[in-house]
Amino acid sequence: MPPYLRFAALSLVIVGACGDNPEPADADGTSAAEEAAPQPDGPPVVRSSITLGTFEGTVSDLAFYEAPPFSFRSAVVAANGDAGIAVVGVDGTSASTWTPEVTANRVTVTYAIDPDGGSVLALSSDGTLSAYTLDGTLLTSVDVPGGEHEDVCAAGGLAAILVDGDIQIVEVGTDDTGDADLSLGPVIETGGIDGCDGTAAGLVFAGDEAQLILNADGNLVPTGQPIEAMPVISAGGTAIGITATNGLIRVSDTSLLVETPDGAPILPRFVEATGGNFGGILRDGAVAVLDDQNTLHVVPWSGVADAAGLEKSADSKRLPIVPTGNPGLFDDQIIAPSVTDDLDEEGLNLPGFEERELPEPPGR
Repeated sequence: MPPYLRFAALSLVIVGACGDNPEPADADGTSAAEEAAPQPDGPPVVRSSITLGTFEGTVSDLAFYEAPPFSFRSAVVAANGDAGIAVVGVDGTSASTWTPEVTANRVTVTYAIDPDGGSVLALSSDGTLSAYTLDGTLLTSVDVPGGEHEDVCAAGGLAAILVDGDIQIVEVGTDDTGDADLSLGPVIETGGIDGCDGTAAGLVFAGDEAQLILNADGNLVPTGQPIEAMPVISAGGTAIGITATNGLIRVSDTSLLVETPDGAPILPRFVEATGGNFGGILRDGAVAVLDDQNTLHVVPWSGVADAAGLEKSADSKRLPIVPTGNPGLFDDQIIAPSVTDDLDEEGLNLPGFEERELPEPPGR
């Protein structure tokens, strides 16, 4: 049986055994999965809300798709090597896999092409960036020059590809006829970027000496988070790093143990985090955890935030963000990147971000 079929079948078996609502909510609507149980001799514990299944193939990347107002249609997207790209419903009731034109080792989700439906951006190791619908229909692609293509991330109307430590900007959207369009923008030559993520606050990068965010002026500004704290989730306009390390997940400066709903330990291999409404106990955001057995779990962000003393509701990537992807930002196809120290004691201080009035996203 192909790996993707095994994953799809297993995910449904697990859900069927556990029920669609593995953790009942209490009177105030808070699930036990959202509560962090402090341990007398160790880090606090957070519990996943559901175990989605196990991959046979090697998973190299994860991304979230948020589907308001129908939050139950939200999904985790996984780059599953030669098996293809898997799209797994966060409620565990659906899983499918499709094969991209070129094997993808990195994936992200953008809402710039189809604001209502979302699209998958898939990056191959040879530098082909392709845009697909969620069910695998190829929309468009572009070849990105350079040597080693290491990562892709997207925010608003922009995407970034890491090529040999530099940042290749890609403008994402539609052309004059309404068709999907990927246009190569400028290259930010730093030589020292080794990770990136798209957040509700913009594109975030792991640099040599600091974690940086691309602001509306095209400058790289420190976030105040540790360099290794990738991916990044935005909560209350602040960038918060989250990473898997030594069998724990580390959120900002707090380390947390992760368990299944029934208390079995989870040893994270890597994580992906996002804000937005994913339904039920995931209404404030979600964290996908791939463990050392290649099993995929989803943890409510609210439980992680409670344990770490952070903002409980994380910002949806569907919100207007900085930068906006306004073509005028890169009219000259030149960026003169600068790293400034516009930081306050709380960390990230984006010019003008606090003054920007953001509407409530659909379905919240």
